[in-house]
Amino acid sequence: MGGYQEVVQALLERGADPLAQDRSGLTALSLIRTLSRPPEEAMQTLVDAERTALRSMVSKSESIPLSKALASALFLRGLSRFTLETHSNAFTRQTRALVNALLEGIENVDFDRVLQERVPVLFDVVPACQVVRLETVFASTIYWDADFVSDLKIEADGYGMSLISPTFAAGALAGPSWVGVLSKLIQGLKLEMAEPTQTDTQSNDTPTPTDEDVIMGNTTENAVVSSRKWSISSSSSSLSIDSRSALCYADQTTYVAKTRDVWYYAVLFKPSTHAFPGTITVTPESNVAVASEDASKYFPLEDRLAIGPAEYFAVDYDAQTREIQLDRNYDGKEPATLKAYLTGACSSGLPPYVAVKRIWEREPGNKYEDQMSSEQELFQDYQFLDPESEYEVAIKLGPIPSGKEAREVVAEWKQTAKKLFDSRECTSGLPCCQHYCPQRSGHSLCLGTLAVIGQGLAKRRLGRPTFSKPLKPRASLQRLQGRFRGTEAWPGSPSKVLPVVMPSPP
Repeated sequence: MGGYQEVVQALLERGADPLAQDRSGLTALSLIRTLSRPPEEAMQTLVDAERTALRSMVSKSESIPLSKALASALFLRGLSRFTLETHSNAFTRQTRALVNALLEGIENVDFDRVLQERVPVLFDVVPACQVVRLETVFASTIYWDADFVSDLKIEADGYGMSLISPTFAAGALAGPSWVGVLSKLIQGLKLEMAEPTQTDTQSNDTPTPTDEDVIMGNTTENAVVSSRKWSISSSSSSLSIDSRSALCYADQTTYVAKTRDVWYYAVLFKPSTHAFPGTITVTPESNVAVASEDASKYFPLEDRLAIGPAEYFAVDYDAQTREIQLDRNYDGKEPATLKAYLTGACSSGLPPYVAVKRIWEREPGNKYEDQMSSEQELFQDYQFLDPESEYEVAIKLGPIPSGKEAREVVAEWKQTAKKLFDSRECTSGLPCCQHYCPQRSGHSLCLGTLAVIGQGLAKRRLGRPTFSKPLKPRASLQRLQGRFRGTEAWPGSPSKVLPVVMPSPP
């Protein structure tokens, strides 16, 4: 990282935006924090730059021309039709007073101060003066009004904001300011758009399976929801889009109209992997692995061990020598000391399942042509399930353009899996399944067989098997995952990360 500090400083001096995000939602500061040893000087420079940028953003509505203040006041007054009944009269009266007060002004005005004085319904004063939760003032229907969205886009652009603002920046805006009000309106718009879409669930003559998270469930859904369209215009384009299918915004650095579309995936979920204590030393042509730590309490081990790219069964364990007898010889060509993981493939309480999920992506949606890192994949997976979930993504098929098509893929996936399970047939082709397969024994579904079914569906329905993407075990990214969730202090390094302690088996 030699010279990195000079590069960062030069970019900032040339006007680079420290709040700009990449496709994973990472700012420059967040990105270098993913390194095991982030450069201290560069990181401090970016911390200061982000703080300055946020402070500048908050102060944008402090002293503004009278004409701009009047435009903002009229925009706010226009929201009277969306206020809840309990605040309707007060809001109308206060916004009228705001406009009248501004009409008496001459040049620049402290809009934030006048706003606090004239429209107190927008602010809490205890324990500190802040913008109120806007859902207590406005009805949720505000976000479905095309005129409101168009006006909000123009108003936000006047203060250097967009309908897709940096996530952490929106939450970091503190104090009673007009920029804070706009940020909360944008945040409310994003949350409303993130609600489950139903425009793809319009029924035809035959009902289609829903995306219930049940491996063999076959439910129906007949909801018919009218499709509402938004027309959001910018200086460079005019787009008419489905309100739950895309979000149009002016990029903060290039001001080019872009979209972030919703795509659907058929996802195979499996129980989360867990780190096996210490490391495992293996040698080619040998079925004996040596553990660096005593693992007596985990044996007999009824789950598979992921060692390198392959999975093994631990047949026996010698507590004296810490030798683990595997079901077959190690597949590698050279001796190695590796981190091993419990795969969860033979879990009794958490069987694998497939379900329809959706994710927000930029066009064209297909990220398999890109070189996405495992960390970026992990960020995308957080749109599928909670980081603390007992499940993780094993394979995802897609992207699929519509929810209806995704549900059809999942329905066929489930049907094929059920047929193979009923016949006790395993098609995984995995060497570990030759030793023991939960599906052949009737214990549970075989994760490998489910994966093979998914790969076949991807090739037949989506055009090629590369649309079926296997994911790395989440536990192998646990260190970085913990940092992304903010559970580890910065800066961090692998030597400071506490090992994952697994609970003792009952």
